[in-house]
Amino acid sequence: MSTTLKISYLRLLQSLKKESLVVNSVFGYPYRIRIGDSFSENPFYNAHANVGEVLACAAWVHAKEKPVIFDIGAHCGFISSQLAQILRINKPVIYSFEPVGPTFSDLVQTVDKLSLHEFIHPLPVALSDTAGFVKMSYSRWTSMLSQVMTENSVTNQPAGQEVYFAPSQTFDEFCKQTSFPDLIKIDVEGWEVHVFAGAKEFLSTRNEATGICLEWNPPVLEQTNSSVNELYKLLNQYRFFYINDYEGKGIPELQEIINPIELTHCCNLFALKGSDEVAENWKNSFRQLKQGYQVTVA
Repeated sequence: MSTTLKISYLRLLQSLKKESLVVNSVFGYPYRIRIGDSFSENPFYNAHANVGEVLACAAWVHAKEKPVIFDIGAHCGFISSQLAQILRINKPVIYSFEPVGPTFSDLVQTVDKLSLHEFIHPLPVALSDTAGFVKMSYSRWTSMLSQVMTENSVTNQPAGQEVYFAPSQTFDEFCKQTSFPDLIKIDVEGWEVHVFAGAKEFLSTRNEATGICLEWNPPVLEQTNSSVNELYKLLNQYRFFYINDYEGKGIPELQEIINPIELTHCCNLFALKGSDEVAENWKNSFRQLKQGYQVTVA
């Protein structure tokens, strides 16, 4: 089915008041679309959307039993749900953080519809540098662009004009209730500096067990009065590897980025601590999964 036909099909379902649809991803596992949300619909139009991030995350923990995963900015649960199913035999424990009310509701419905309660634990909380509350902008059509609104910040206009308040907690305080994660996937529209500023105890450890899949987005960081310099300073013990971008920059997949501050465009990176052997093991697992599922990193 062509992209045009797929769009027409979803718009037809929307006109018939259908709110969601379950289809299989390029990995062969079901996921739930919230009809009327462009980013929830995106994997339906673009079959290989998010493939790089899913592969990078799954490759890091594929050999670990009961890996603890933090999906920070889980949106409607596409990445959480795919990881839960790819890693089912490992029995992952996935904490999916989604602070915006309507989007959190969709995340819960995803977990319910796909019967993934054993693995995915949705949390209506924003991770930040302080405990309290955050104010967030939101739009139903572009819900993934929801963004924390700070005083004097340049709000991301595509995020929308609806406002929601959500409780916030620091990364370190949450870990006291569980444990440090084996894997972090984070995409929080410029709030990354605040999240990691609340993770100083975690970041000060020399544990090489945790990998971080993150969106590196200099313009959006600036919208929340942050910068790539601040983010890199917080993560300066990590090595960074390129996953993908959506601008055709031509940087090879899995290439190590020695100085990520020089990256001025939006892209996805994987950060890890450790030796060349650790990095090569992760890369080999990435390539094996990619070949096994016969997928392409868009």
